[in-house]
Amino acid sequence: MAFLLLVPGTVGLVSLTTFDPAAVVAALLTFVSLCTGTKIGDAVSELVVHRRA
Repeated sequence: MAFLLLVPGTVGLVSLTTFDPAAVVAALLTFVSLCTGTKIGDAVSELVVHRRA
């Protein structure tokens, strides 16, 4: 499972091979949520680092 979280493209490829529209939407939403979470985490860490400096 950790590999699928690190490489969200594989989730999309697996869902496309199933030809299930719900799986494709779930893969896209997973990818978007991972990207959003990464950007928010980056922004918060930058704020903390710049406050301490």
